[in-house]
Amino acid sequence: MKVTNLLMLPDNRQLAYAEYGDPDGHPVLYFHGGGNCRLEPLLLGNEAFTQLGLRLIAPDRPGIGRSDFRPNRGFSDWTKDVSFLADALGIANSQ
Repeated sequence: MKVTNLLMLPDNRQLAYAEYGDPDGHPVLYFHGGGNCRLEPLLLGNEAFTQLGLRLIAPDRPGIGRSDFRPNRGFSDWTKDVSFLADALGIANSQ
């Protein structure tokens, strides 16, 4: 489990994310709700994800936690950030 990872995005913003569970497990992207951050899955416990064989990846949304904010970005821009993260982690084609 590593709760703070930083990825530099193409527009020079940082995207923070955490990984929980089995590093070799099935990758699952987890998106926190409002008012929370990449640490939210800690409430469920790392052990549960490991037992299920999951590699849970929880990015901070822009401007939340350690992820940089950039004004004038819309919701569709967030999907580009997530796609870049998936590519960087080698999980873009996982099902």
